[in-house]
Amino acid sequence: MTKYNANCSTRSAGNCSRCRARFDAVEWVERKADKEDNIQIGSVRYLAGPSWRGWTLLAGLRAFEAEIRTADGRHVNTLPRSYGNGGPTVRNPATLLPALARKPNAWGESPLRGELPDGLAAHLDALDPRARRRELTMLHRASLASGFGNAVRAMTAIAEDGRTPDEASLLALARRIAQSDPPDPDDGPSNGSTR
Repeated sequence: MTKYNANCSTRSAGNCSRCRARFDAVEWVERKADKEDNIQIGSVRYLAGPSWRGWTLLAGLRAFEAEIRTADGRHVNTLPRSYGNGGPTVRNPATLLPALARKPNAWGESPLRGELPDGLAAHLDALDPRARRRELTMLHRASLASGFGNAVRAMTAIAEDGRTPDEASLLALARRIAQSDPPDPDDGPSNGSTR
């Protein structure tokens, strides 16, 4: 039996350019998030992200990624696919930033703290909760725009230069790093400017 796209007036059995859809080899499985916001697929644990504890989630398993969605289709997280027996929980550190920005006093116990460079972690440790909230929010915005690793490198460079990060300079530097343009040593206040 030939299936037709109901929205196509040509009735060409999917051969029309308006009817074509990209083939997506994906297996969807339903899993319930545990008390640590993880879902387990086989022997591999994937971090759904903060605030999904106890939710029934859908995981779309592709060759190179695992996409996690709510039952009504909202996107939760996309992580690299892991094969093998167990190992560490697969996670995207950037997904922890919004929760840490909402609760900046949880910074000391966060698993993200150990993954950041020592200089940046010490800088965030020294901040009061309000300033930490502001900087974690900026780091999250920069990671959405340029990737988590690039945003961390940019904020580390700004903090190690002794400057207080502002959103414009953080976003600009993260974009430059993402484009493989290393920071110019003459750009900072070390050259005598008073930015």
